[in-house]
Amino acid sequence: MTTFGRDTNHDHRRELPQMLFADDGGRIFDHPYLRMAGFSGSEPAVLVMQDLMQMPEFSKLFFIPQCPPVGLDPETGGWEIVPEMEVDGRMVRCHAVAAFLEPGVLRTHLPAADYSKKRYRLPMWAYTAVGFKDGEYWAAGFEVERIPSGTPGTMMTGH
Repeated sequence: MTTFGRDTNHDHRRELPQMLFADDGGRIFDHPYLRMAGFSGSEPAVLVMQDLMQMPEFSKLFFIPQCPPVGLDPETGGWEIVPEMEVDGRMVRCHAVAAFLEPGVLRTHLPAADYSKKRYRLPMWAYTAVGFKDGEYWAAGFEVERIPSGTPGTMMTGH
């Protein structure tokens, strides 16, 4: 179901990473044809590869319950909400996937999701749009400060 406007920049759509979604158990999958989208405020924003970076090593992935992901159709430029998908022969409810980026990285776009049915408050984390391409996770952000080697892992794991 398309509920937003269209992305009119045809050239970049196919090069964007695949949209991610999670099932009720938190297993993460990449969508077979929809591309990742990001939100700027509460509306989809057009992403290009220059907006993205390979997800840094000490970043974390998680899903946002009750919030179906929004993906970009690379053929039409339409934004699509994906409430369910077939996985291994059965229909599963889809939840948006977000990245929590390691220290020293600034997010630029929020995860694209339908938040209208969410009945809880999210913790105050830096939720970031994320997708999957060429065996790598790609996040909407950029490095603002290089943290010395080993420091992010120590900060993120508490060791």
